[in-house]
Parts: sequence; structure tokens; C-alpha cells
Amino acid sequence: MEYMEAAQVNGLKHQRLGNSARRCCKVVMIKGSSAAYVVSETFAEMMFKHGFVHCDPHAANLLVCPLSRRNIFDDLSSLLKENLSCALDHGLYKELSYNTRINYAALWKALVYSDADGIKENCVKLGAGDDLYALFAGILTMRPWNKVIDPSVDHLVVKGTDSDRSELQMYASQYFPQITELRRLPGLFF
Repeated sequence: MEYMEAAQVNGLKHQRLGNSARRCCKVVMIKGSSAAYVVSETFAEMMFKHGFVHCDPHAANLLVCPLSRRNIFDDLSSLLKENLSCALDHGLYKELSYNTRINYAALWKALVYSDADGIKENCVKLGAGDDLYALFAGILTMRPWNKVIDPSVDHLVVKGTDSDRSELQMYASQYFPQITELRRLPGLFF
């Protein structure tokens, strides 16, 4: 374990690093989209490359520290080369088998491309079955099935509006018995 002088990923525009960190690097200034990129890359690498799922992934458990001596710019191509992300709270992890990683990656590819057959195939391989694959895909994306398979570019965007929240609450109460059936999935998801 080591002490890391870094900024929380959910408050990067407003936090300044302490005196010791300022000597080796200036202020962490990263746009929300850049921070999202670092977070996505960090957790994707942990999951798909190394086979571990951090089971408590909230903003307070991820820090970002600049590695260079200059301010961090919003250039996504160099963002990961110039920043170190630190995951905290390593008490809850799940290890993924190689086949689970491959199937889960293929599922996300199918979700992104609105490939209904690929979604079903990979949900079944992960244990959701022929009967609950649409529900499982909906839970992963927080979108109803008609949006999951919508070919538009932004079909998986969750805007966080009151309408989105109401829709999710309605589906959660409507499909609660089926959601509890998803406990049959391997310990990866529930």
C-alpha cells in the first residue's frame, strides 16, 4: 500500500493537488469526458485484460494523478500516457475466467452494434438463458430492449432525466420476479 497524491475523478476541475504533488506536477485539470475516458479505460483493462472486476466502482474509489510536469490537456490520445488512475478499496473483487471475458466482451460489442442475435448468443453463453437475455441486456445498459436494439448511434445513451428514471423504476417493478431469476447467472453479476 502506498500514499498517492491525486484528485478524485468526480471533482477534477475543482481540486488542486497538495504542495508535494505540485512540485512534480501542476494542477489536474481534466474535462468530464476525459475523466470518463480514463475511468472507462481503467476498468476495461482490469476486466478484459487482467480478468478482475472491481465490485465497488464509484467515483470516490478512483483517483487520477498526472504523470507529467505540465498541465494536463484535453487530448484524449495522450491522456492515458500522461495520467495514472488509482483504483481504491480493493476489498471486493471478482475474478473472471478467460471464456467469461471473451463472452462478455462479445456481448458488449453486440450491444454497441445493436446486434440482437449476438446479444442473445452471448447472454445465453453467460448463463442468462433464452428466456432472460433481453432483460439482462436491459439491466447492463439501463435501457429497454427496444432501445438496446435501436440502430441509432446514441441508442445506449442514458441522459439521466426524470423520464429515464421513471422508466427504469417502472421496468424494475414490472420485471422484479424475472430480475430475481437472473441470480442463476454465475457469481460474476449477482
